[in-house]
Amino acid sequence: MFNSIEVKTTEIKLSEINPDLASFKCNSAVSGFIHLPKKNAVTVVLDGGYKLGAFHCPTCAIKAISFLCIEVEEADKKSGMNYQAYKSVFNAGSATRMH
Repeated sequence: MFNSIEVKTTEIKLSEINPDLASFKCNSAVSGFIHLPKKNAVTVVLDGGYKLGAFHCPTCAIKAISFLCIEVEEADKKSGMNYQAYKSVFNAGSATRMH
């Protein structure tokens, strides 16, 4: 009785705008910009003005984008939720948790 493992993949298209800024599109689910300053954290901003976060390296930023893309695609398959709807539900749920 072994559990099966499901491997999911994403495709991210990066386009350099200048040495500090690149745009990205992950499948058709998530897109936005990656700010890569020389001295500060790498920042990812999604289309719609949502800040995904600040990361210590570009690799971590790409991983976070990939994981988000997979979650949004799963939400879309299960309930027809795009990123804006996914973000609203996530924020509503996290606001009700006790810390």
